[in-house]
Amino acid sequence: MASHEFRTPLSTLLSSAYLIEKYTTTEDQPKREKHLQRMVSSISMLTDTLNDF
Repeated sequence: MASHEFRTPLSTLLSSAYLIEKYTTTEDQPKREKHLQRMVSSISMLTDTLNDF
């Protein structure tokens, strides 16, 4: 169970990082912000999970 709790947020972080790298133009700023927010949310989930342990 713990493996799943870590794997999902880490997968989200990795995919968002790859997508942010692809969005290079100014018009892509809303997409970058969306993925940055997903990353922040995933990091928060991981922190909460670690605190629970």
